[in-house]
Amino acid sequence: MTDLGRQAQQLTLLLEPLAALMVKKIHPVRDDLTKNAACREYGRGWIEEHIRNGDLTPRIKGQQHIFSRAEIEALRAVSMQAPTVLVKENAGKRRRR
Repeated sequence: MTDLGRQAQQLTLLLEPLAALMVKKIHPVRDDLTKNAACREYGRGWIEEHIRNGDLTPRIKGQQHIFSRAEIEALRAVSMQAPTVLVKENAGKRRRR
C-alpha cells in the first residue's frame, strides 16, 4: 500500500468517529445501539472484550443494554491505531496420557 493509501485510511479512521459524534448531537436516538445490534455491526467478541476491559459501559434501558455508536466508533479508531498481538500460551505442547 502506498503512503497515499495509508493516509486515506487514517483520515477515514479519524472521520468515522467525528461523523458518529455529529449524528449523536443531531439525532441522539440514532446513536443508540442495543447490545445485539452492536455485536452484529462490530463483532460479538470485540464488544464483549471491551466490556470486560471496562472500555465500553452500556446504559440500561428497561431490559436492554444500550451502547453509544459514537463511543464505539471512537474506541474502534483508537484500537485500530494500536494493534495488539495475540499469543497462544499452550502452542506446540502436547498432553501426555
